[in-house]
Amino acid sequence: MSSFLGHIASGAAVYLAKKHQHKKSRWLLPVLVLLAIFPDLDYLAFWVFDINFQPRFSHSLWFCLGISGIAWLATWRFRIPFTVFAIASCSHLLLDFLVGVHPLPLLWPFSHREILSPLGLLPSAGRLRLDNYYFWRNLFMESGILLPILNFWVLLSQNGSFRTLPKQAWALLPIAMLCLFWSISLPR
Repeated sequence: MSSFLGHIASGAAVYLAKKHQHKKSRWLLPVLVLLAIFPDLDYLAFWVFDINFQPRFSHSLWFCLGISGIAWLATWRFRIPFTVFAIASCSHLLLDFLVGVHPLPLLWPFSHREILSPLGLLPSAGRLRLDNYYFWRNLFMESGILLPILNFWVLLSQNGSFRTLPKQAWALLPIAMLCLFWSISLPR
C-alpha cells in the first residue's frame, strides 16, 4: 500500500494540473483529494467494526470509476470533465500497484483474480506507527519519488510543452530517480 501522503499528493496534483482554475472551482481540491484516498476507507470498517473485506473491492477499477461517476454527477453543473474525477480516483490504484507488495482486485467483479506488480517501484507505507523507523524512511523515499514527478506533470500540463518547463522541474527529476533506485534496491 502506498502512503496516505502519496494519495493526498496525487489528488492535489490532479487539481493543480487542470489548465483552467477558477476561484469557483476551489471546492474541487478536497473532492479530488478525497477521491484519491477513498479506496482506503475500507480500513475504517476493519479498524472500527473489525470487518475484513476480501477481496478489497474498493481497490478495483469498477469501484473507483463508480465513485468518480457519483462525484461527477453530483457536480455536473460545474462542467468538470469526468476524466478529472476518474484520474484522481484511479491514481490510488496506480500508486498501490506500483508498491508491488499486495495484490489488487483491479478487475473485480468481472474477475476475482488479484493482480500484483512484478516490480515494486514505490516503497510500502509500512506499519503505521510514529516510532517506526521504516515508516519514516519509506515515507521520505516515496515523497522523493512522487513529489518531483507530480510537480513535473503539473508544470507540463500547465505549460503544455517540455521546452517551456522551468529549470526547477528538470532539476528535481534526478532526486526522483535516486529515490526510485533506492526504493527498488529494498528487499520485498
